[in-house]
Amino acid sequence: MMSEILLVHVIDDDDAVRDGLAELFASVDLETRTYASAAEFLAILDTGPLGCIVTDLQMPEMTGLDLLSHLRAVGVDLPVIVISGALDRARGEEAMRRGAAHFFDKPVDDDALLAAVAAVMPQVR
Repeated sequence: MMSEILLVHVIDDDDAVRDGLAELFASVDLETRTYASAAEFLAILDTGPLGCIVTDLQMPEMTGLDLLSHLRAVGVDLPVIVISGALDRARGEEAMRRGAAHFFDKPVDDDALLAAVAAVMPQVR
């Protein structure tokens, strides 16, 4: 796996959240790709550029927790930041146990999220 991470993959079933996060990352010159579902992201995983992942916790079909488990089971160790609008501390703690680098409740503080991305993406520090 590449040591330099160059791309933020944003996975959220809410169009407005995806667009808002893409604009936030673009404001600090981070390239971003957005996906409406975990399945959409997984479809490009083997061929797409590496990077970190910012994913929603609650999505139809495959949740953020399911995505984390799947990634780790197939040996993908990309940094994952999980966000949730559910205000569910137990599921946030579970996300961290499954390997998430950070967990945030929605609405996400822009500066905190950018700091978390910077923490897992050394070239933007």
